[in-house]
Amino acid sequence: LALDANNDPAKPEKADNYEVGVKFKPNSFDGQFGIAAYQVTKENLTSGSSGTAVFRQLGEVRNRGIEFEAVANLNRAITVVGTLSYVDSEVIKDTNSANVGKTPAQIASKLASVWGNYRFIDGILDGLKVGAGVRYIGETYADNTKKKKVPTATLR
Repeated sequence: LALDANNDPAKPEKADNYEVGVKFKPNSFDGQFGIAAYQVTKENLTSGSSGTAVFRQLGEVRNRGIEFEAVANLNRAITVVGTLSYVDSEVIKDTNSANVGKTPAQIASKLASVWGNYRFIDGILDGLKVGAGVRYIGETYADNTKKKKVPTATLR
C-alpha cells in the first residue's frame, strides 16, 4: 500500500490501452517477425518513496510506441530473439503544470535487446531452457522536469 506524506493511501492507478500488431511467419526459415503499435494512457502514477514528503502521484501520462520483434529458431535447441522499441512518453495532465508536456521520470524512448535460448532436448535436463542476452536502455530522466539526465545503459 503506497502512502503519501500524510499517510493517506494513494489513489488506484488506472489505464486505457490500445494496441494493433501483426506477426509474419515466412516459409523461407523457421522464425517469425512482429510489429506492434500502441498507446497506453495511465492516471495516478506514483513517484518517490511511499510515506515520504517526496511521494506524489502524476495526473496522467500517455505512452505511444512501436515495437519490432524477430525470432529465429536456428535448430531444435537454439532460438535467438531480437527486439527494438521506441516510446514517446508525455505527462499530459498534472497538478504541477511544469510537468505537463515533459517526459516522465525513468521512461526511456529507445530500448533494444538480443537474447539466445538453449533448450535441452534429451537426457535428464530434457525440456529445460536456459538463456542469456543483452538489453540496451536509452537515456532517461531522474525527474519529471527533464533536468537530471540518466545516461544510456547496456545490461548483460
